[in-house]
Amino acid sequence: MKNIITICFMLCFTVSALGQNNKRAIKVYQKAINAAAVSEYDEAIQLCNLAIKLSEPDYKSEFMLFKGMTYQIMEEEQLALNVYDEIIALDGYHTYKAKSFRSLLINKKDYRVKVAQESNDEKDKEETITKNPDLDLSIENLQKTKGKSIGIDVPFAAIETVPVYPGCERLTTNAERKNCMSQKIQKFINRKFDTDIGTTFDLEGKIRILVQFKINTVGEVIGIQSRSPNKYISLEAERVVNDLPIMKPGMQHGKPVTVVYSLPIVFQITS
Repeated sequence: MKNIITICFMLCFTVSALGQNNKRAIKVYQKAINAAAVSEYDEAIQLCNLAIKLSEPDYKSEFMLFKGMTYQIMEEEQLALNVYDEIIALDGYHTYKAKSFRSLLINKKDYRVKVAQESNDEKDKEETITKNPDLDLSIENLQKTKGKSIGIDVPFAAIETVPVYPGCERLTTNAERKNCMSQKIQKFINRKFDTDIGTTFDLEGKIRILVQFKINTVGEVIGIQSRSPNKYISLEAERVVNDLPIMKPGMQHGKPVTVVYSLPIVFQITS
């Protein structure tokens, strides 16, 4: 009987100690959030590290996710990737979001590399034209090549044949497909967007986010940009948009083109 009482006491003491550790970790984590709110990101990272050290496994991944997001906002891409990989290895509650943020980071990194390469190619073309005065730049020759290039961006409102979102294939007119696509994207955002990120920073009222992205010539979402009152909210919006499914690309002059799409996101936070 005495042994049973001793074991029970030890278990209760252990549970109590674990609870105290988590409480201290949460307090430190709140300080990290406060530091991030005023763009003190280095301090936020240090406080996240302390919260992770103090916390038990059930809280650890949440603190790690915030750390990864902070690194991503700081444009410390490799450090962010390392954190996301650690979360994924834990295979816990935040694994899905870690994979999602990781995918966004790689997508944006690949897009920057592509844009830089295209910029270099354009410079090479300009140098070729300058060095080759006999190059045929006549109106007749330029008209022959009209429509052959797919390296243009067309606004969604002006596209001849709109991109087709999965589930909108049965519709035939541009107007119907545009409406279908807009509705399905809005439903996707409403379902996937984590509005808790707003309450994390004690924000209240109506929060507006403007996201712009491109649907490339194979129907992938690229070139995601956003603007909002808070960088973490912007990052969450970009994460969700990056998870949009592959679509049938838009067409201009019978050729697939990159289509620019602007998406306003509005949600309400009540105290």
